[in-house]
Amino acid sequence: MHRRWQKERLDRSFREDVRDLEAIRDLSSLQLMADMLPERVASPLSLNALREDLEVSHRAVTHWVDILDRPYYAVRVPPFTSKRVRSLRKMPKAHLWDWTLVADRARRLENLVALHLLKLCNLWRIAMASASICTICGITPAVRETLVAGVAPTSTSAASY
Repeated sequence: MHRRWQKERLDRSFREDVRDLEAIRDLSSLQLMADMLPERVASPLSLNALREDLEVSHRAVTHWVDILDRPYYAVRVPPFTSKRVRSLRKMPKAHLWDWTLVADRARRLENLVALHLLKLCNLWRIAMASASICTICGITPAVRETLVAGVAPTSTSAASY
């Protein structure tokens, strides 16, 4: 029952939501790419490999991945690298907002953890940008500035919570 509901939800999402966002000529190929993404979760997302599998242009695959980001179907997580090493080019990983679509248990767990970390980072960024939330939580302006700057608070500032 759950799988049937999930399939109907995804079909409706592609027929209505994605069609409303963009004028796409080949909606079936976009849906095929979306069906391929759960197998590629938690591994580097190679747009070139997707292009070869779907037999479309690189520009189309790039555009389709951007489209799938907008209605919260998928999210790309860029690799954490320093700017010093330019010879190595790392690809982002793809994760699905609906982690139940991922069949492999290990990939599902990595997807779930990545999404929770992403939500935490977004919440942290919003909370630190908003002074009103900091005052509600009891965070003093000095501690807020150190947290925004990324510096660990000292023992005296931690006591001011």
